[in-house]
Amino acid sequence: MASTTTTRESAKTAALAILRRGERPTAEKVRAAVGHGAQQTILSALDEFWADLGERLGEPRLPAAVVDAAAALWSLALQEGAQQWDTERAAAATRMADLAAVVDRQREEQTAVLAQCDQHQGENRQLTARLDEASAALAATRQEAADLRDQVQGLDLVVAALRTELAAERTGRAGDQATWLQQVDETRQRLKATEGALVKTQGALDHVRDTEAAQRADLARTSQRGADLERHLQEQVAAVAALRARGEDQAAQQRGLQTALATATRECDQAVGAAAQADAECATLRARCAHLEQERQTHLAQLAAGREASAEAARALRRDLQELLRPVLEQRHPTTAPVPGAAPTP
Repeated sequence: MASTTTTRESAKTAALAILRRGERPTAEKVRAAVGHGAQQTILSALDEFWADLGERLGEPRLPAAVVDAAAALWSLALQEGAQQWDTERAAAATRMADLAAVVDRQREEQTAVLAQCDQHQGENRQLTARLDEASAALAATRQEAADLRDQVQGLDLVVAALRTELAAERTGRAGDQATWLQQVDETRQRLKATEGALVKTQGALDHVRDTEAAQRADLARTSQRGADLERHLQEQVAAVAALRARGEDQAAQQRGLQTALATATRECDQAVGAAAQADAECATLRARCAHLEQERQTHLAQLAAGREASAEAARALRRDLQELLRPVLEQRHPTTAPVPGAAPTP
């Protein structure tokens, strides 16, 4: 308690010294002169100092030096109040300009990010269209491959039928040859048995020879037909090989389309991821812009409150100084007008 009282007395002494130098004693100046003390203690000491000074100024027959010092203090207080108001107003305007520049920069960044989002969405649409085209081409290729497989199966059936027919033809020709050989043997035996009746059987022998010639002709025709069937079979086998090669080409194309489809799908997924990331960045920037706008509104409210507080403090200071200096001015100039710049008496 004793320490607080000592600090108040030291603060009053320092305030009086500052006032004698022609300066307005503020809490900062008084604390700098004292070197210690809490802010509230300094402010309480200043209130007591001004109250004591008002009581002294209210006493009759004050010295002219005190009256002049009070008038000078009033003028100085008005000047410092005006300067402080101008300084705070300039600082507030500068800060508002800085905040406006930050908001404009954030809006430009947001516009750029939104443009980038639109670009990513366009690329995503293009990749989706390419994916649809690749899917349609793959479906068409699969259908064509299925048709080729059906054709190959049909040709395989035809080849099997031709082979069966050729085998049957060869079997029949072998049977005919055996029959013909048996008939020749029988004819030879008959010839041996009927050598004595050569003349009688000459006609029969000619008939047998004609029959043999006809059979040989039939055999030749059968052989030619077998060769034709063999050639037709080879042509069918070549056609089947060509169809199989074409099927392999279609399969290779299908694999290439599947690879392109996988690449397009991967690019689409990457584009979707990039679009999602861009959307997240857009949301972050929007939130940041909203936060900056809220901070700007808060600063504007604080500035308005500071202006109102400064104006109220200036009005209160004018009223206090007017009330404080009225006895001095009335004693020095009983019939003169109030101090210039002072507010009229309510």
